[in-house]
Amino acid sequence: TDRIEFRVFSNGLTARAKPDSTTGFSPLAFDAKAHFWDEKKKYFIPAVGAEIYIQTDLGSQAFDSGTFPSVNLLFDHTLPGEIAFEYNLGAIREQNLSGESFYFVSFPWSFTREIVEDFKLYAHGFYGPSALPRSRDVRAGPTRPRINAVGAGALWTVNSRAAVWGSYHFGTTQHSCNMVVLGFAVAF
Repeated sequence: TDRIEFRVFSNGLTARAKPDSTTGFSPLAFDAKAHFWDEKKKYFIPAVGAEIYIQTDLGSQAFDSGTFPSVNLLFDHTLPGEIAFEYNLGAIREQNLSGESFYFVSFPWSFTREIVEDFKLYAHGFYGPSALPRSRDVRAGPTRPRINAVGAGALWTVNSRAAVWGSYHFGTTQHSCNMVVLGFAVAF
C-alpha cells in the first residue's frame, strides 16, 4: 500500500578482513515500515513513520549473530537548500558472547541532496548498533561496546523500481569499523 511496506533484505555477499578473514552471506532480515503522517513544513513537524524488523540466522555461519528484533521511529525533515535530514530513533536487541540479551539505543542519521535528477549525494552516520543485518564480529565481552561512525555516499535511482548506491563510513570510536557498502534495491 502507500502507507505500509514489507521488505526482505540482506547485505548479501560479505567479505571480512578482521579479526579473521572470511567471505559468506550476511543474514536475511524481515522488515515492515508504516508511514504515519507527511511532513508539515510550516510548523517544522517532520514526516513520521515506524519500522519493525527481525534479523534472522539465515546466512553464513561466520556472520550469524542470532535472531533479534528491533523497532525504530523514523523522522524526515526538509531543510533549506533542498537538503533532506532523516534520522531514526530505535531500540535494538542483541546478545553478547556470554549469551545475555541487551537492548541498545540506535540513532542513524543522514543529510541528502539531489545533485541532478535521480542522483543524490549524502552524508550519514550512526550511534549505537549499526543498521541491519549485523554480524557477530561486533559482539564482545559482557556488554557491547558503543559504536559511532560517519561517512558519505551516493544513490542513483535507476527507475521507479530500482536503485543503486555506494557509501563509505569510518568509525570514530575504538570498536567502530571502517566499511565500504555497495548495494542495489528492486521493488516487486
